[in-house]
Amino acid sequence: MREVESRLADWLIRLRLRDAVLWSVRGLAAGLILGLALSVLARLRPLLPVAALLGLGMALALVGFGMALALAYFWPRPKLSAARYFDRLFGLKERTSTAVELAQVRTAVPGWLRRDQWADAAAAARRVTPARHLPIRVDRRDLLAVVVAAAALGASLYLPNPQQAILAEQIAVEQAIAEQIETLEEAREAMGSTGIGDGIAIPHVRNPVVLHVDQPFVTLCLLRHPVDFDAPDGQPVHALFLVVSLTVPAHLRMLAQLGFVLRDEPLRQLLRAAAPIEAILGRVGFVEGSLRSGSYPAGKRSS
Repeated sequence: MREVESRLADWLIRLRLRDAVLWSVRGLAAGLILGLALSVLARLRPLLPVAALLGLGMALALVGFGMALALAYFWPRPKLSAARYFDRLFGLKERTSTAVELAQVRTAVPGWLRRDQWADAAAAARRVTPARHLPIRVDRRDLLAVVVAAAALGASLYLPNPQQAILAEQIAVEQAIAEQIETLEEAREAMGSTGIGDGIAIPHVRNPVVLHVDQPFVTLCLLRHPVDFDAPDGQPVHALFLVVSLTVPAHLRMLAQLGFVLRDEPLRQLLRAAAPIEAILGRVGFVEGSLRSGSYPAGKRSS
């Protein structure tokens, strides 16, 4: 029986190696296909930079390769089930599985029957050529799937993608806003108070934020917890206005216009109340339109 068990263990190792090779390549193909799907998605909407997509695609491919290899090799295979599989594969006519069953069954079985069955199973096992029935090689179709998926992923990342320009602009804007927020304290110390009173501040750094954007814009941040900005009236700031523009002169003009609009008392009340953005934008539009037409009531201004 020891010879049968030894050969069974050898066959099982070879089976694990064969499955590990086959399924690792399939896992690699699956990871590349997932990377390709992300790359295609990145062509429909701004998702990730090309370098990040490439790194993520490679990571998915490696994870798929490793997971498939580990699962295939370490997948549980009970001895009796494996013996039945090898009987079918090698044409042993249930000799191996019967020998295993006799070794596991504790019922009274004549000793000569056990010995004869084990000897017969061992003799049949010696005639088996595992390499012929369990070749360790990569399936050509799986290899072709890997090549096609890798080529498609490479082409998708290499060909121009209009979404990358949009993503780069979004990242640049986010970085600029983050830099403004990070330098608020430095700017306040270097240039004096940026609070204009009534809980409102327009942080401005030493160098205005100038980017290649389609048009200048102002970002309003309503703070959950007011911050001390050393404002003239001593009130903590609850509303921040951050300015991004195309040129330095445009930046200065926007600061001047913003400072003038913020003198509107109803607008200040909306900011104090953290009103919905529609109400705030509506009031800003009204004030700007009134200023351009010269119909803005003087009594609405706050010093």
